[in-house]
Amino acid sequence: MTAERWLERSRLTTILNAIRNDPYIKAWGAITSHFARIEILTWDDVLIALHLAYSWMPTIPKLEKTFSLARSEHDEVVRILNRIRQGGELPNREELALLKRLSNNSIIGASKLLHFIAPDRCPIWDKRVAQSFFWDGVSDANQISRYEAYRSALSDWLKISDVLSRIFEMQKDASLPLSNATPLRILELVLFEQSQP
Repeated sequence: MTAERWLERSRLTTILNAIRNDPYIKAWGAITSHFARIEILTWDDVLIALHLAYSWMPTIPKLEKTFSLARSEHDEVVRILNRIRQGGELPNREELALLKRLSNNSIIGASKLLHFIAPDRCPIWDKRVAQSFFWDGVSDANQISRYEAYRSALSDWLKISDVLSRIFEMQKDASLPLSNATPLRILELVLFEQSQP
């Protein structure tokens, strides 16, 4: 997927209608607003965010994996998430591996956790987005390197004036429930919705 292809997709009636009818957009606003009100995240906040992330997935968090992490790893997760929320460096590969282990060994779950905590900086990654972003039939979306490539590309797209203009148009379109959506969320939604049958 290229930024130019994203721009084309962002104007398709089928995608715009899917966005109009997506109930998760309203839930997204409540979830991200909740975490925005928390000044400093605690381990309890991480557990709540993890459960919310998994409410957007067809599985549940495997708490035995979550609680099998050492106490020092719990503290490291909290430190990483607070740093990101405060505008610090995005997680590196080693930190993503820790977040993946926390999240059922799923970079998809970790990306949703990260997104709920920092929706303007961390995109949601899942199999449908992977099929749109890479190619239909892509295998093993659960690779950190694929998430990193996706996160980097979306960051680059947000520097393109035509993409920013289109995002602004979508935010201002009263028929779309996107007035409070972050630009990153809008990029991801178009990728997510376009892979619908």
